[in-house]
Amino acid sequence: MFGASLVGRQIHEAERLLHWLRHVWTEPTVSLPDVYQRGPSFLRVAATARRVAQTLADHGYLEPVQDKDRREAWRIVRE
Repeated sequence: MFGASLVGRQIHEAERLLHWLRHVWTEPTVSLPDVYQRGPSFLRVAATARRVAQTLADHGYLEPVQDKDRREAWRIVRE
């Protein structure tokens, strides 16, 4: 039961970030600092933001990009 609730929470967090990316964030790409500084309040810790963003990347909603200013950045798959 604990494992199922953990997966459920991770998916819920990923859905919340995806909603923010698609409906609030207007840029085509987003960096890790953008997520933990400007994103939903539950993502204020870099490690949490990284984990949730990785969940979205694992499911094809974010694609890694090379960004000269940021080490971790992704292109947002809008639809």
